[in-house]
Amino acid sequence: LDYCLITLKFGPKVMMIAQMLVEMINFLPFFFIFIAGFGVAEQANLYPHQNNFTLEIIRATFSKPLYRIFGENALDEVKGDKSNCSGPGDGIECPIGGWFPEILVAAYVMITAILLMNLLIA
Repeated sequence: LDYCLITLKFGPKVMMIAQMLVEMINFLPFFFIFIAGFGVAEQANLYPHQNNFTLEIIRATFSKPLYRIFGENALDEVKGDKSNCSGPGDGIECPIGGWFPEILVAAYVMITAILLMNLLIA
């Protein structure tokens, strides 16, 4: 990266980006803890009778919280909407809604959007 300092236009910007990447890597463990904790809690509350452990469940556990950060809240699933389900609404294929998953999503979005993103910016 030292050779980038030769140009006055791009050199300082490249150095700033390198420093920001180091700080972002230090921030990622906190971010991963929030995503994993919320994903497991949400999956356990929406699908309590699902006891098989597949790659699809792991993907859903981590992808839903990640998309929620960017605004895709999927509140129909949190409320227990069974219109998109093909099987019975017993918590295995279809989600079981309730008041707790809704509060969990609201708390997660507030913590992630307000605290974690501001921490990353600061």
